[in-house]
Amino acid sequence: MLKAIPRGNSCSHSIWHLAFVSLIFLFSAISTLVFTSTAHATTYVSGPISQNTTWTTAGSPYVLTGNVTVNAGYTLTVESGVVVKPRQTSTALIVNGTLNATDAIFSSYKDDANGGDTNGDGNASSPAPGDWKNINFATGSSGTISGCSILNGGYSYANTSEVNIAGGSVNITGNTISQSQTGGIYVSSGTASITNNTVSDNQGQYGIHSATRLAALYGNTISNNSNARAVYIPATLGQGTVYNNTYAGNKQNAMFLNGSVAVTENTVWPASNSPYVIGSNGNINIQSNAVLTIDSGVTVKFYTSSSINWDRLQVYTGSTLSATSVVFTSYYDDTHAGDTNGDGSATTPAPGNWGSIYLAGGSGTLSGCTISYGGGSQIAEIIADNSGSATITGSTISSSSSSGINANPGNLTIINNTISGNQGQYGISASTRPIALYGNTFSNNSNARAVYIPATLGQGAIYNNTYSGNKYNAMFLNDLPPILFTHQKGA
Repeated sequence: MLKAIPRGNSCSHSIWHLAFVSLIFLFSAISTLVFTSTAHATTYVSGPISQNTTWTTAGSPYVLTGNVTVNAGYTLTVESGVVVKPRQTSTALIVNGTLNATDAIFSSYKDDANGGDTNGDGNASSPAPGDWKNINFATGSSGTISGCSILNGGYSYANTSEVNIAGGSVNITGNTISQSQTGGIYVSSGTASITNNTVSDNQGQYGIHSATRLAALYGNTISNNSNARAVYIPATLGQGTVYNNTYAGNKQNAMFLNGSVAVTENTVWPASNSPYVIGSNGNINIQSNAVLTIDSGVTVKFYTSSSINWDRLQVYTGSTLSATSVVFTSYYDDTHAGDTNGDGSATTPAPGNWGSIYLAGGSGTLSGCTISYGGGSQIAEIIADNSGSATITGSTISSSSSSGINANPGNLTIINNTISGNQGQYGISASTRPIALYGNTFSNNSNARAVYIPATLGQGAIYNNTYSGNKYNAMFLNDLPPILFTHQKGA
């Protein structure tokens, strides 16, 4: 039988009251402690992932204490809002299987702005480029990185970037890839689609660099990469998959084209990627019956010529070049598409800075184009050889260190052009009769015979050509039949 506590026992009542209050305070403190730990959980990971795995916000941030490798056959999913922090400069997320990451952040272990003060040192450290290595997709891998921020990586290993694709099938879309000690994105092999990203403030040689043709490259903004060529990719762009890439504030604001990979399929160079730079000692070879179409408004710049066989746009038998209102000029020409080589006024263009447009059995149609500062180690700025065919209308061919146009043998249709300021022996020279040669102005070709062609002019196809300021202002005919004179002694 329970007995009531006497009212007069105030001491006992106070003890029970104090115990009750203490228990309430303890439970409140424990509840607060558990809530705080969940909100700021840190998950430490290293080594292989050998089962399908999801990194969630509940476990974020994830600290990579060593390399993490997603093994073949398995998928790592990184959820929206997750922060991933590699801890050492050499630490990478290596993908042999599949990585899918959406709206996540990959950044330095020292980055307090994302995921809090994970290393617990207050303000003693701050993030910097090269604090970790990269996300590396290996042969046979796959994945999509979408809407993510990838920051402070790219630790300085050769041929690496903050995102490195060495094989597989990968989509990189809508991300910010920034603050790398090396490049932004590097593709050495595999199938990569790189769309609508911001690649900025990286320190390596390239914003985006690919050694293989990309499945897609469009809508990217490449900016403020202080040591970089904005983009460096093979010249085979395909049709409609590489466009609308913009460049600003990089050391070299252009799409650089690697000539070691031939154009073997129909390809368009759209104006939205302009300017294009044909790399040092690298021809662009159009072959295998391919058609290269260069859109109106494009500027194509060539590196300085260093060999008779380099720095040319070459069109082989069965293949075609088509260009309308395109500028072909020197890499040092700041008057077209700006200061592409990023040296201010330290360099200026000069005749012979690049080679030629060389129609080696192929055909070329140039309409309303400007071709300047070529002819380096060449016989002309435009060459039709091996029965190549050149149709040139309404264009300016100037400032060549050699002749303007040469066909030997080749088929020429030359109408309403200005051929001026060239330094070679001829404005135009041909070993076979031009199909058409009319309405052209030959001027100020300082060492030149204006025109040098066969005497068989045909009927009505060669007329209204004017000459002024050339060394020899005339049309020279190169195969008149001999006129024999006899002289008899004493006559």
